[in-house]
Amino acid sequence: MSGEAEFVEQAFALLDILTVLLVEDNPVLGVSFVVLVRMATDDRLQRLLFIMLVIVLSLAPHH
Repeated sequence: MSGEAEFVEQAFALLDILTVLLVEDNPVLGVSFVVLVRMATDDRLQRLLFIMLVIVLSLAPHH
């Protein structure tokens, strides 16, 4: 089971990097999002949903 947990943590690390790269207007904001979600929850589903929300919002057209 530790192999699966390690894989999931590596996948989250890649999602964290993707989040920082996608928030290209202000990379500090992307890092802040990643740090906030890591501090706010240990639940994997909540982390995944928050990261996906940040990715979707960063890809939405800006007015």
